[in-house]
Amino acid sequence: MSRNPNEKLKNEAIAEMDKHLLGLYRKDSYFPSEKLDDFVNHDTIKHALPNATNVLTDWIVKQARRTFLITLFALSDPIDLFWAVNCFRKHGFDDSCLPIQNITASETFSQKAHCIRDWANDEFMSDCLLCDGTSSRTLINEVQCICNHSQQLYAFHHECWSLSSVRSFYQEQWHFCLQRFELDVFEPRSIEDDRILPFVLKDSATRRIGGFSEVVQASIPSEFVTNHASEDMNSRNPGRLEIAVKTLKRLPDRSYDIEAEWRREAMANKNINCLGHANIVKCLGAFRQRDEYHLVFEWADSGSLINYWEQNRHPEVNRSNLKEFLLQLRGIADALYQMHNTAIPPRDTRRSQKDSYNDSAIPVIQIDQETHGFPSINIDASEHSLHGNAGDENWRHGDLKPENILVFSPIDQWPGTWKLADFGRAKRHKATTAQRQEVTVERWATRRYEPPDLIIGDGSRSISRLYDIWSLGCVFFEAVIWLLYGYQEVDGLGRTTGGMSVEESPYWTRRGRDGATVSQLISFWMSNIRRKDPDCAENTALGDLLSLVQAKMLVIQLPSDSTEKPGRGYRANVREILKDLDLIIHKADANETYLLTGRPRHNITAPSSGKEFHQNAHPVVIDPIPVESPPRKAKSIYEDLSRNSHVTSHLNTQATYDTVTHISGREISSSDNEITLTLPRWNNFSLIATRMTEEYRHTLGETWFYNDDNAFVQCSLEAIFKDATGGPNDIFPLQSSLLCKECSQFDPICPESYGRRLMSQVRATARRCEFCKLLVQVAQRAGLLMTNPLYLRRQGGLLKINNRSDMALRVCRSAGQRIDSQAYSTPGNELPVGLPILPYPGEELHALILRQWLNECDQHGCVPEQPLGYCPKRLLFVGDELGHPKCRIVETESLGDQRTDLKYIALSHPWGKPEEHEHFKATRRNLPLLLNDIDVNDLPANFLDAITVCMAVGISYLWIDSICILQAADGDEGDFRDEAEHIQDIYSSAYCVIAASSADGTCSGFLTPRNEARLVTLSPIATEGSQRARFYVSDLLDDFQTDVLKSPLSERGWVLQERALARRTMFFTDKQTYFECGKGIRCETLSKLQSDEASFLGDSNFPSYGTRNMKIGAQLFLMTSLFEQYSGLKFTFPPDKPIAISGMEQQLTKNFGIRSCAGVFENHSGMWLLWERASSVDRISRIVFPETNNTSTPPSWSFMSYEGAVSYIAPPSYQISWNRIRLTLPGDGKTLWMYAPEKPAMTARILMLGVEEVEQVKSILNKKLTHAERCQGDTYITFDDPRTLTSIPHTYVILGTFGNTDDPAARHYVLAVQLTDHLAGRPVYERVGVGWLPNWLLDATVESFAFYSIL
Repeated sequence: MSRNPNEKLKNEAIAEMDKHLLGLYRKDSYFPSEKLDDFVNHDTIKHALPNATNVLTDWIVKQARRTFLITLFALSDPIDLFWAVNCFRKHGFDDSCLPIQNITASETFSQKAHCIRDWANDEFMSDCLLCDGTSSRTLINEVQCICNHSQQLYAFHHECWSLSSVRSFYQEQWHFCLQRFELDVFEPRSIEDDRILPFVLKDSATRRIGGFSEVVQASIPSEFVTNHASEDMNSRNPGRLEIAVKTLKRLPDRSYDIEAEWRREAMANKNINCLGHANIVKCLGAFRQRDEYHLVFEWADSGSLINYWEQNRHPEVNRSNLKEFLLQLRGIADALYQMHNTAIPPRDTRRSQKDSYNDSAIPVIQIDQETHGFPSINIDASEHSLHGNAGDENWRHGDLKPENILVFSPIDQWPGTWKLADFGRAKRHKATTAQRQEVTVERWATRRYEPPDLIIGDGSRSISRLYDIWSLGCVFFEAVIWLLYGYQEVDGLGRTTGGMSVEESPYWTRRGRDGATVSQLISFWMSNIRRKDPDCAENTALGDLLSLVQAKMLVIQLPSDSTEKPGRGYRANVREILKDLDLIIHKADANETYLLTGRPRHNITAPSSGKEFHQNAHPVVIDPIPVESPPRKAKSIYEDLSRNSHVTSHLNTQATYDTVTHISGREISSSDNEITLTLPRWNNFSLIATRMTEEYRHTLGETWFYNDDNAFVQCSLEAIFKDATGGPNDIFPLQSSLLCKECSQFDPICPESYGRRLMSQVRATARRCEFCKLLVQVAQRAGLLMTNPLYLRRQGGLLKINNRSDMALRVCRSAGQRIDSQAYSTPGNELPVGLPILPYPGEELHALILRQWLNECDQHGCVPEQPLGYCPKRLLFVGDELGHPKCRIVETESLGDQRTDLKYIALSHPWGKPEEHEHFKATRRNLPLLLNDIDVNDLPANFLDAITVCMAVGISYLWIDSICILQAADGDEGDFRDEAEHIQDIYSSAYCVIAASSADGTCSGFLTPRNEARLVTLSPIATEGSQRARFYVSDLLDDFQTDVLKSPLSERGWVLQERALARRTMFFTDKQTYFECGKGIRCETLSKLQSDEASFLGDSNFPSYGTRNMKIGAQLFLMTSLFEQYSGLKFTFPPDKPIAISGMEQQLTKNFGIRSCAGVFENHSGMWLLWERASSVDRISRIVFPETNNTSTPPSWSFMSYEGAVSYIAPPSYQISWNRIRLTLPGDGKTLWMYAPEKPAMTARILMLGVEEVEQVKSILNKKLTHAERCQGDTYITFDDPRTLTSIPHTYVILGTFGNTDDPAARHYVLAVQLTDHLAGRPVYERVGVGWLPNWLLDATVESFAFYSIL
């Protein structure tokens, strides 16, 4: 059989493509345009198509070079290639028609699944009207095929094309049709999922991760950018445009529409680009691909302003630098002015923009139509390419802060060019604030720089452009602090936020019920700087700048119209700010002493701040506020108990409350710990709420990551083989597997060399190739069709089929071999050393691996060198001789001084059903016998395996709950209740915990034989200067999520705490052994895994991982995820539910320094009360707790009082107004809440719905909707145990409100409560459900004036 003459050209083209790799998600090969002449010319065409006419050859060279090469890849038959190219010319299909749509997809066509004919079974054949009808190769009559695609694509209807070859054409075209960027017109658009993006990510690309997005540094080769200016190209890397690719994150907030946010931010950048301002970052494009949303910007080499300040911690203060500093402040202010007043002509603002606020028109955007050929992301870079008038529109930035100002820093210019960036919160209005009727709010601004505009007045105002002026004043002030005193003072100023309540910032504090004042901290700084620093004194540039900030920017009072010149004492607009800045700069030009006095600055220091300031600060005095009467239509539920409505405004929030005493129309409540001033407040709906801005954002998730750790693995294997009786060949096979020709050449270091093969082709060779067989089995299990292509990509030790995580295999290499390959040495993509064959559980090699894990962990301090301070009351002594242990119980008090440094292992295991598993346990009756001797033949399999592990790692003591805690028997209760409060100490003090994850009862055993994974040994590949490397591909075994977290053991209620409190744990599963400590999870395969949630529970000093530089949102996510997981676990004795997590709760309470009770914490208490029964269960039932005199039981508002799984309701944004709920949380860092003398308590105002409102709620709840549909509605109530309710409750407690209380669509988060009892003549309620109600429903409702108990 003669070889296909076109194979050489195809292979050369593949080799050329493999030299050129681009891409955002992964590196894909592409064919460079400059090589087209070399590969497609008259000679190569004649060689590939010997029968081609000169007309056809000329047409290919001039119009279809890419089309020719793509067809070469798609069609293997030279005759089919000739006819296909002929048909393309006849149908007018050339390079301008690329890329084609997927015409094999069913949704593309109106009448049939696809329009590609099956020529083997097609009875109808006739000549094509556009092609030569006399040809012997019969073609389909195109009149008979009515398709939705263009006429040019009818060329694919011919006999030379099959379904698989058309799909191959569609897939191969992307190597020749890369995305191009045009700097002409900006329009957000979607890009095909398979199209390659021309981005080059640097090996050490800078990534910046925020709450809403992630930004990565990249570059675009100039061949993919058109209409660019030469100055846009990178001078350090000629021929490339340096860019920042911003990818939006998906948030758990149900109201966050990522596509709408992307479009809004893209359009904001599109319009703001029109300003052409030198102090505004240029957005270069916006695109969506693979359900990810991106924006492209020019790259700021010095990062954000806060990054620049941190990198230049002590700037030099001289006249030249100060002048440049002032010009950058003015540039930022002028850029903001142009945003606020868009009817302004763009002009160069690099140095002087003094006239930029003159009135005139600004051009608007002209959008060109999409052209044929390469789809483009069009980017507007021209100031004058626009036409029309913007009218009266204006923009507000909404989130001004140093992090959103970027610094472009040429080598010869200090301090670079400062540019406004991140218009994700920017908003446009057609009218000024005074003319707008609708209310606008800022939901996602940064609290530190957010003005008090949201809480002053009655909350009905729209946010104006003056919102930005306050934030700009904060930036100006911090810029001056950095210039004069260094970055450490700016950083110290920010740290004061931690000591403030959620209703203030470093710049303002709340004053009264709906007022605010500039904070004493800022006033203190301003006063001291201007008094003590000579360069900030009167008649100096910086002194006047600070006066501007203090008198016109950081001002609480807002004028009625932000466009007019404000009066004295009102916040100024940006026009006024610019005028003052121009005056400062003008005076500085005329008088250098005014600019800088020239006095030495080495003895000038910043004013005292932080702790020093708070020690000297005077308390804020709140003026008395007259009591207002409630609306007439509102009548108290219990009129005899109270006459007035009040809001509690806490000066010092504590967890305990006393009764309220009436004093002159106001209420003063007092206890030993607090003084609470309560002030009256009424609004349209008599809702009691105070604005509290909560930052719930986070970037954590359940994603698992592999950590490269080849250095540890190499050293460990050397130590293991040194002690083992066998050698490396026992676990690293030398004999290669049976492979086909293609697979024998496969290089796992660079899996791109495998190329693309159809699944049907791989299956055809699977009978004689073990690698093909493995690929087919994995791909078919994931649903890959025979007509689909198959290619391989590698990410560390994962070999992914078609780059999909659900079709992944494990790839590793043998130990002791070096691979001098660039692909291997790339950080983050190393080919790991691993065990291709796992040892038998319990044998010598397995024991050596366990010991190596412990030895390495001992070095990094997961277990302190000093004694851990606790020794259990009893331990099981297991002896010293492997295989012949002598077992007995030891009362540790008898060990004397040995107890202080005693090492023991604790076993975490399931007991199992007593009818299926022997429950070997110690009781008061058999304890004397067990203290003397235990016959190992009497022990169940789990205990024997645990003893084997102890002996293997050299530990002589073992703690097992059923043996070391006396169990109830013969009327004796044992000592479980006494020992239960020490469980946390037992597990946290253990040298190691071993978990029998694969066992379902005591007799199961966990050192059992395992099913061997499918393994392929690849042919060794020799590289220059290295040994012959041997590689192995097998099933993916590393699955901690399934093997451990979803194992039978992990369904047990007590196990979660055992894992969390353990310093380190070995998990024995039916696939392999895992080792978890504070540094991650090691696998027996020698891989290393990590995830955010696993790191939280696996922390060797739980819960310190959850407090390390984490925002509130991240901490709430980890803790609510923990409680959700725990709530669904199983208990043999349900009243154990609060006890089995008490140790973890105690640690959380101690670590965060707050009070707690049964899963409710003092901070953000509203969030902890917003739990509901999980959607997977129909009901959760109250647990009946035994009556005891010395312990408290969980209240109804704690999930621990219910049997069943719960989940937490996430508020629909990161800002919510929480009601004042009085909670008594008796637990602290020393005493568990259940053993504290105080009892848990909640008192709250009760909201009563009328009959009509209850009927409306009932009608909504009776609708047949899915849980997801119900969660989208404005009314949502879920009841804990619907069986116990005879009717819809009419009494509720408002926990918090999202939205303005005057907005009918505002949402109130509520607890549904019902009357359960009376104490001392007062009604007492209990929780029966949770959810939210709309504001419009509460118009006629009444909220009680008094507080009532919720048990």
